[in-house]
Amino acid sequence: PPGRAGHPCRTPAGAQGARFLMVSLAVETADAKLETALRAREPQVRDLVIGLLERQSMDDLGRAGARDSIRRQLTDTLGAILASPGKLRVWLPQFVVQ
Repeated sequence: PPGRAGHPCRTPAGAQGARFLMVSLAVETADAKLETALRAREPQVRDLVIGLLERQSMDDLGRAGARDSIRRQLTDTLGAILASPGKLRVWLPQFVVQ
């Protein structure tokens, strides 16, 4: 079953508080040990997600395919920290830029 990480709401790089990004994250794996490791490292996972989102500029977020690009970056990053590339699927069911 997928794990879920709330709704991080962040101001994109260079937006000076005038814009925000709200995202919900779901991570899916069929590996029970990996799911346990993911839950145990939830604070680190949240920190990595927030850091990646905060580095995105409004130009980055406005580009076609931005959501997919961020999803791939998150998949690669989480796979690397959990030493399990290719065993995770990351979903962004909510991705709002205002």
